Amino acid sequence: MERIDTEHPERGSGGGLRERERYRREELRGQRQRGIEAPKGTHGTAALVGGAAAVLAILGLIGLIPSFMAAIATIVAGAALLMVGRAVAARYSRIRAATNGHAYRKADVAGGMSAEVLGGGAGIVLGILALLGALPTVLLPIAAIALGGGLLLGGAARAELAEMEHGETAVKAAKGAGGGMGLAGGAAVVLGILVLAKVGTPLMLVLVSMIVVGGAILLGGMLAARAAR
Repeated sequence: MERIDTEHPERGSGGGLRERERYRREELRGQRQRGIEAPKGTHGTAALVGGAAAVLAILGLIGLIPSFMAAIATIVAGAALLMVGRAVAARYSRIRAATNGHAYRKADVAGGMSAEVLGGGAGIVLGILALLGALPTVLLPIAAIALGGGLLLGGAARAELAEMEHGETAVKAAKGAGGGMGLAGGAAVVLGILVLAKVGTPLMLVLVSMIVVGGAILLGGMLAARAAR
């Protein structure tokens, strides 16, 4: 009778896949009990910062110093997306530690995580430059495209991360949240392109894109924080 090595489940065969899944989930549960997990407040903080970006953009949209609010909202949205990327990185690192470095489908998650970090960083830098007066009508829509791209790629990795962390039961909800963030990211990209193509009112479209990005981060962060409890 073939025996599966429970200390190193990857060496087993036959029922090895089920054994790896069971082993991985037990390790993750053990890590939660020992407190080795991503900071629970990270997603909640990102949600609050994303909400702040949406509020700032709304204030600009109703006429309160629109150009200033657009730049500030872009910086805040970039910071929120950067926090999201950091939270995903922490969760992914924990999963890799629990599986002895054998995290499945790691390319999708790592790519989405990198896109969020890069998109958030680009949003911060471009927003600061626009705030200083360096071609805001060009840099702000580029920032919207960068932030939207980060959301789009990062949202696609949500289901993969949820399956690694919680199993197939969490995939459906994660796909819904990731799909919503992906749609919001796509909308922000389109709005940024329209501004660069000189279609519509540039400042209004940038503000709307920041509302979309901030709102998506707010909702995604709230769902992720709830799931982490």
